[in-house]
Amino acid sequence: GNPDGNFYPDKTVNRAEMLKMLYKATGKTPDPLNIRCFPDVASGSWYESFVCDSAAQRFVQGYADGTFRPADPVNRVEALKMITQIFGIHVENITDADREVVKFVDVSIAAWYTKYLYASFEKGILPIAGQEGARFYPDSPLTRGEAAAYIYNTLLVDLNEERQKSSSSDAA
Repeated sequence: GNPDGNFYPDKTVNRAEMLKMLYKATGKTPDPLNIRCFPDVASGSWYESFVCDSAAQRFVQGYADGTFRPADPVNRVEALKMITQIFGIHVENITDADREVVKFVDVSIAAWYTKYLYASFEKGILPIAGQEGARFYPDSPLTRGEAAAYIYNTLLVDLNEERQKSSSSDAA
């Protein structure tokens, strides 16, 4: 939520906010020694430890120009990459045979993000309400409501996998 107590589900999420949400969802605590990682990450800012720890852990890499752009809205596919990296979801390169899972007319199988999109569908993180149809709009800014749905679904996947592991070891 926000300091005023409201959630604002239709407001976009920026890149720094997304990292903080993911750290909170996973229970990770950023190492306070990870600082001064990108020239555009303000020293002492509320988000510096989240961004710099994410960079140190190789969850994020920033842009080719060496910046992170923490205040920029995170788009759908950037958010999915952050989710898979921070939650430790295994992501493999996809093949033409996997294309049936990712059937959006605006997603190329050769795009850098297609493997994250595929993994998200394969694991059950996607789809979410409002993101069905022939287009995915990968560059669309992610809203707070969508981010919450992505994270909720990821936590369910994580919980279900833990339950399956537990029941397998109980049976053994």
